[in-house]
Amino acid sequence: MSCSALDDCDRPVEKAGLCAGHRKQKQLGKPFTPLNDAKAGRLTYHQQLVEAAIAFADAPTDDDKGYDRLFDVLRKVAIAYARQSITTRIREGMERRRKAGLPIGGPPKLSREQAVAAVCACGGIRKASKQLGVSRQAVRNALRRAA
Repeated sequence: MSCSALDDCDRPVEKAGLCAGHRKQKQLGKPFTPLNDAKAGRLTYHQQLVEAAIAFADAPTDDDKGYDRLFDVLRKVAIAYARQSITTRIREGMERRRKAGLPIGGPPKLSREQAVAAVCACGGIRKASKQLGVSRQAVRNALRRAA
């Protein structure tokens, strides 16, 4: 179902027949106007990287400030591109594991029975974690696990 504020708004409805953007306009007492789609004109990180590399390669070498500025832009775009590609690969890998029914993350540090025994013997989570050589959160996670 799409937003009912304007005929050409095809954003999904959140509440009261309005999308989030038009609901905010109504909340602020502003008239309904078309929302800018910020991603519509935005280049992908790969396109930004290519453009920054070309601009850096074409930069005049006699202007040190301009050269340094273009190098800084290239460095920042390369970092953003790497971060985005790593994030994408991680999300895809996690999704594959979910679909395959495999667990995400490593095995638990200790079992629930070990945690219960240590907490009972030591009289608290803090002392039990020191005795077992694991973090307090690892003990809490083990206690929270179903028996």
